[in-house]
Amino acid sequence: MKNEENDKKDPLTEEEKEQARKKLEEELYKAMENDETFQKRKRFALMFSYGLSSNLLTHILLSLVVNIVMFSVVIGITQLGLIQDHFIYLLCIVLFTFVEISIKITLRKLVPALLIRSLGIVDLVIEVLLFYSIFELLEGIVFDHAYKLFIYVLLFSILRFMVSYYIRKFFYSKKRGL
Repeated sequence: MKNEENDKKDPLTEEEKEQARKKLEEELYKAMENDETFQKRKRFALMFSYGLSSNLLTHILLSLVVNIVMFSVVIGITQLGLIQDHFIYLLCIVLFTFVEISIKITLRKLVPALLIRSLGIVDLVIEVLLFYSIFELLEGIVFDHAYKLFIYVLLFSILRFMVSYYIRKFFYSKKRGL
């Protein structure tokens, strides 16, 4: 008896409910796209998101390419260090990329609040330590002074951040309609 009363109270069929839900979703997305605050928040979140792509393999390949290009650009522009052997140099970049991705994924799972509150300082410290341990121990790039190493890593981080932002913007705008 209660089922009959519910059927009488609800004149919409499941198909009509689904169409109404889709229509409401479309209206909500249109309203959000026109909302300036929502757009600013979306751009800010995109700027500081982690992955270059939502696919891990694509992220690893893009990170590897970006790191190779950015390491080479910074060393070419600044002349702060000297590359001893090109094969060792490329091996160091590959090793740096994989170790950095592993550490950052682990840290983002274990202590995400610390990474957000640190405003990138933790990432920079990780990059300096990784860079020093990999490149100096394997002698991929030789630096005269420690300050040159720090300047090199800082410039590398800034340039990589800018390039990564535009890569993220490209991939996520395609996927999410930014």
